[in-house]
Amino acid sequence: MKENGANLTPEDLKPSGQRFWGYFKNICGTPDKFFETSFVYNYLPQQWMKEHGANLTPEDLKANEKEILYGIIDPIFAEILELYDVKIIVAIGKFCEKRAQKTLAKYLPEKSIKIVYMPHPSPRSGGADKWYKQAQKCLEDNNLMQYYK
Repeated sequence: MKENGANLTPEDLKPSGQRFWGYFKNICGTPDKFFETSFVYNYLPQQWMKEHGANLTPEDLKANEKEILYGIIDPIFAEILELYDVKIIVAIGKFCEKRAQKTLAKYLPEKSIKIVYMPHPSPRSGGADKWYKQAQKCLEDNNLMQYYK
């Protein structure tokens, strides 16, 4: 968020999914254009909540609980990567980047899948304008914009 929460805009408060899909709608025009070359895979397609309603993330789990969870999810992720013959992973956020690195190293070491880091569009990460510029830079720096325009 902006310093001391001052001058927040409605764009700054958008949930991460709205930022992400809004950005790609802006550059692609239509969902069809995005999905010609890309798909979104949610590494952990479940939602867990703490007693007071906040998200429970893998980072909130004990080390042994995380390892059990990753032991289930990583091989599935590897199968998806092979099924779709993925060449480039755009990892949205550090957690996804780390899980992609570990999955490739353990389950697909012979594959040469490139991992590109893109910051997570969470409102907790800062203003929307900052994220849009970072996303644009990520795509441009990695020669990926060609797939969306």
